[in-house]
Amino acid sequence: MIFRSKVNRRVVFLSFLILIALSMTTIVFVNNVTIQAILLVLYMLSFFCSLASVTYSIREGELIIRNRFKVSKIAISHIQSVHTFGDPAVPSASFNKLEILYGADLRSEQVSPEKQEPFIEALLGFNPHISIKHSDA
Repeated sequence: MIFRSKVNRRVVFLSFLILIALSMTTIVFVNNVTIQAILLVLYMLSFFCSLASVTYSIREGELIIRNRFKVSKIAISHIQSVHTFGDPAVPSASFNKLEILYGADLRSEQVSPEKQEPFIEALLGFNPHISIKHSDA
């Protein structure tokens, strides 16, 4: 099963403002209009591709987290708990996230699947011993 990452409109808006600020910096320091236009298009393409590229795959007892820059694999049998939280300080395309605790040393991975309940159910299908905690917020 493949789950796409949820993208929050506020995060997109704030990121777009940062993108505009970067573009303005480029305009100030680069005098060639053609180069300015090319850099602006590259900034925008990079931004939208990074938002759309995060996926979570559940296959053969593994959770595979793919984003534009890295691939992480977690054995679902090692996942101890999944809980919901909404910490805007943690970089993500959404404020509504899941934290996955796994391994003997309780490593942590934050994910933001678009459809959280089916995602959790898919994990439980491979490991019914996962503790699920929903935040009160």
